[in-house]
Amino acid sequence: MSWPTPPRLAAGFCAYCGGSVPAQASFCPSCGAPIGSAGAVPGWPGPGGPPLPSGVPGPFPAAGWGLPSVLGPSHQRPWELRALRQVRIAAVLALVGTLAANVIGSIPSVAPSLSVTPASGSLTVSPSLPQVAGVLLGLTAVFGLLVIVRLRSAFRTLSEISSDFSTPSTLASLAFLGVVLLAVGSALVLGALHQAIDCAGAGNPLTSGCLFTSLFWAGLGPGLVGAVVALVGLIGILIGIWRLGNRFSDAWYKVAAILLILPLASIAGEVLLILRTGRELGRR
Repeated sequence: MSWPTPPRLAAGFCAYCGGSVPAQASFCPSCGAPIGSAGAVPGWPGPGGPPLPSGVPGPFPAAGWGLPSVLGPSHQRPWELRALRQVRIAAVLALVGTLAANVIGSIPSVAPSLSVTPASGSLTVSPSLPQVAGVLLGLTAVFGLLVIVRLRSAFRTLSEISSDFSTPSTLASLAFLGVVLLAVGSALVLGALHQAIDCAGAGNPLTSGCLFTSLFWAGLGPGLVGAVVALVGLIGILIGIWRLGNRFSDAWYKVAAILLILPLASIAGEVLLILRTGRELGRR
């Protein structure tokens, strides 16, 4: 469906959201709706203002007074480009975080500290294990939250023009909460592990009396809840990435979603997302 364009003026107000539009602007600075060659609408202060001139289509009761889904594909393109930029940034952040974690874990002086050896029904761990695990946990949590924020922003933008991304947007928020709970719980468990090493003595097997303290149980509960919530949110994020393939008629997005599930292939999925979003953005 195509809508008539407002009369040509130097400045005025957006016909879609009522926001102020400066002279010669191509897009509304408030909602991003394209102004085009027709200019803006004069004297329209937004919802509740004077009636629009005859032939002007807006404003529409869309979420946040943004661009509604009833507009044609050409008018939806700015929303798509904005979302794709967020997806590309998320993929870059995910790739950097994954590579950094792999590099830290592969350092010879670090890797032995990650070993856990059963001994006489107890566990014997390196004294540096909590510190190294804490660094990896913090790195993963920080990059993970940054990635989730970007993807949630992308899905929220696309949900303005397609209801297919409403659920992924909501579940991405759930993933954010889950990662926070998981990080807090894991930090408490690592703290309990550090105390247990001091209690048993470096190099000695850990006993249940040293390990299973109130700090351990305080971290285990939020950690388990966070893991479940984060998993549900991750499924929603993967669904959103899969639906990018439907939105842009590009099956490689679906391949990337599958690769991201596999730990050993996640890097390939992140690289694929960077390449496909770059290709789509290059077509603008």
